[in-house]
Amino acid sequence: MKKPLFGILISVILAVAPMVPTLIAGAIADSNDCKLHEGFSNPCIVLGSDIGELLYGMGMMFWFALATVPLGIMAGIVCIVWLLIVLYKGKNNKKSVEDI
Repeated sequence: MKKPLFGILISVILAVAPMVPTLIAGAIADSNDCKLHEGFSNPCIVLGSDIGELLYGMGMMFWFALATVPLGIMAGIVCIVWLLIVLYKGKNNKKSVEDI
């Protein structure tokens, strides 16, 4: 029974994974008074280095969520159906053992 639950957890993690770098880039940009948007990279000096391109790339990772969220939802549905099948079979097995 642990495998379907593990599958649901992995589906959720993979679906939201592209959002993590975007949130980190936003936090870094905000804490250093830099502008971050999807139009183009802006200069952002942190500890003497320009990390504007890096923040721009991290910010653009959000667009991968257009693919990963629907795939994660579909994988989650498959895992929920799998979980229901496992629970149903387990329930039937207990009844047959009790009948003996």
